[in-house]
Amino acid sequence: MKWRGPLPAALTTLLLLAGCASAQLAPPQPVFSSLRTIRAAGIPALAVGRFGPGPGLPAGRDTGLIVRAAPIRPPEGSSFSAYLGETLKTALESAGRLDPSSPITVSGLLDENRIDAGLGHGGGSLAATFVVSHAGQEVWRKSIRVEREWDSSVIGSVAFMQAELGYGGLYQHLVESLIADPEFQRVVQPGS
Repeated sequence: MKWRGPLPAALTTLLLLAGCASAQLAPPQPVFSSLRTIRAAGIPALAVGRFGPGPGLPAGRDTGLIVRAAPIRPPEGSSFSAYLGETLKTALESAGRLDPSSPITVSGLLDENRIDAGLGHGGGSLAATFVVSHAGQEVWRKSIRVEREWDSSVIGSVAFMQAELGYGGLYQHLVESLIADPEFQRVVQPGS
């Protein structure tokens, strides 16, 4: 029996609007702009320490977010805070500035993790407190926040993809904001 009339079209529309999807963020990838900023700033070889959830981060915001009733999750066995640390490691490694044995270590706490995919307009924000330690002694602590907006389709599956791409880019944006910070550039120099 072949369906005719408005019922199949209505069902198709409902499925598209619901956006039945879920996703895990892809592993961080090197980005040329980060490599250029790291080298131009003269960032030395650094170790990347522990990244975890900040004390004010709402429960569950480190392990999953919901976009139009569909989950976005960090890579398997990870958390969003650990993903931020991996993004920093990838940026440093791509510039040849990652050294696990360096006495200068960067660690952090994820303080804010928000995503919204409303009709026509989407956006998200991340904030983290970054800590620099020299030989185990904390020498610098600063909170950095970034936000981004993007178009958000009425069609659920398209809005989900737009949100996933926009949200994933926030991690790179936050790491680049850290690297571009003049205080950070000064405090990571040996002997600072």
